[in-house]
Amino acid sequence: MAQAHIGIHMKNALAMVEKKNNATKAVLLIILTVLLSFTITSCGAIIYDLIEGGGKGYDEKFSITVSVTYTGDSPVSPIYIAVFEYYFDGNEPDLVYVSDPLLSTSGSYTFNDLEEMSYGVLVFLDRDSNNEPSTGDVYEFYYDREYDPDEIYLNYNSSISMSFDDTWTWVDGFYENFDDGVANNWSNDGSGRWSFNFSGMDGQYKMSGTYQGNRAYSYYNDDFDDFTYSVEVT
Repeated sequence: MAQAHIGIHMKNALAMVEKKNNATKAVLLIILTVLLSFTITSCGAIIYDLIEGGGKGYDEKFSITVSVTYTGDSPVSPIYIAVFEYYFDGNEPDLVYVSDPLLSTSGSYTFNDLEEMSYGVLVFLDRDSNNEPSTGDVYEFYYDREYDPDEIYLNYNSSISMSFDDTWTWVDGFYENFDDGVANNWSNDGSGRWSFNFSGMDGQYKMSGTYQGNRAYSYYNDDFDDFTYSVEVT
């Protein structure tokens, strides 16, 4: 009987040791799986960073220095430089950063502490001095114009140069200076009295003739609401 009890105790002891070994193996397997998962994730992040960010860390900041020269004929107004996130809806982006005013026809500004991402750059002549691009302000995107600004993927400190003149005018709502000699979308009285005259960079839409009891008209053929209307007439 004593030998039988010893045999049973030995079996129980061996079973307990085996269970402990299995539990230890399970714990070690879980630890190894977690470590392997962290290693794969870290390697993936490093590889992505090397491909997309040139080896830069995600916490690193960068700068864009923009040098600007204006060669137009407008009186010198404050010139502003704006940096915006490259992807936006419509042709008026939400400006992310706007420079201090450049009070001469040339100058530069540096935007610091920018994230690694895509940006666009805009410069504008602030004719109405409201510190933002608006109706009648001359502007220029870097490089392509208006609808397809050139993307700057910022993963190192960048420096760019821009020049602009009076070729482009910011259109917020409706603005017309007839500088192209065409009255697109205008409807007039059909009398043949309407023509164009040019003075500097701005054109003039001109009505010539005097007729008693016969009004002359020309209007932009579109619908408007909740608007402010202003016009320069001679």
